[in-house]
Amino acid sequence: MLRGCFRGLLRRQSVHVFTPHQSTRVFSSHYRHRPLRDLYEEDPEGEEHGKEEDYEYRRTWRDWCYDHRTTLIRLGIVTTGVGGYYWYHLEAAPITGRRRFINMSPSQEQQLGELGLHEMLAQYRGAVLPSSHSAAKLVEKVARRLIASLDQDNETKWRVFVVDSPTANAFVLPSGDIFVFTGLLPIAKTEGGLAAILAHEIAHKLARHSAEKMSVYQFFNLATSLVQVILMGDFGSPLAGILKELFLFLPFSRKCEEEADHIGLLVMAKACYDPHEAIGVWERMQNMGGVQPPAFLSTHPSHSMRISKIKEWLPKAQEEYESAGCTQSSIFSMYK
Repeated sequence: MLRGCFRGLLRRQSVHVFTPHQSTRVFSSHYRHRPLRDLYEEDPEGEEHGKEEDYEYRRTWRDWCYDHRTTLIRLGIVTTGVGGYYWYHLEAAPITGRRRFINMSPSQEQQLGELGLHEMLAQYRGAVLPSSHSAAKLVEKVARRLIASLDQDNETKWRVFVVDSPTANAFVLPSGDIFVFTGLLPIAKTEGGLAAILAHEIAHKLARHSAEKMSVYQFFNLATSLVQVILMGDFGSPLAGILKELFLFLPFSRKCEEEADHIGLLVMAKACYDPHEAIGVWERMQNMGGVQPPAFLSTHPSHSMRISKIKEWLPKAQEEYESAGCTQSSIFSMYK
């Protein structure tokens, strides 16, 4: 009878008028604590009903915990262990400082990249341009200039492969092998535009995004399987897979792409490439047309979103560009 409880509470309240001779202190010696049970004096039925409901709730909760005590203990142990493992493998991403989970060693990452390289070379056999080709020379020159500006990477053996294909694409393997398709060169348009594309791929390797993705996928699937075994539930339904993709894997992929844009912008600026060129690349990419899926269904941010974020990062990139001493004279001197 909660309504009766509130009526009793309102009836017991009185209006107090202060006179000039009375103390206005809230915590005065005249204050007397009124236990909550006093509020039930005018409504005994409400008091009894409230006690009964409270008792039933506590008894139900206690019985449930007792019946499931083994499951709760197991779940607590697993949660503690999994959480500790996750925390132990957290590390900071370069430049952005984002804390992320990686349980793959650099040597494992290198082996994964080598396997991918053999597959790619077999897939594009006969289409990889020789190093003497003009397009290969251009891509190699820009890539080497970007790599030379890096100061936190001394172990990666960077290699560049140019594939003769109309596909507008580029990607980097965990081993540091960069593949660029000739269909992307008209979109790059200038050396600065090409630098923006290559710096983005280099950033993926610097941030170890491939290792992070593998680690996150394995960790989440393992954690889900453990919880499924303990609770005897089924999380492998098609709906569960769709929800994981929509709310975990796709947002995570977009986050990695955004971080690569951010790091790549600073890398190209430090290599004395005008960071404003990156905006032109994504504007040309946007003008190519084609139907883009909704942002929440895509592994990459939309072109308009990327342009917006790059404009947000430009002041910092411009500072990097100027602090590197990237004057016109210094740029031209690099080609003498």
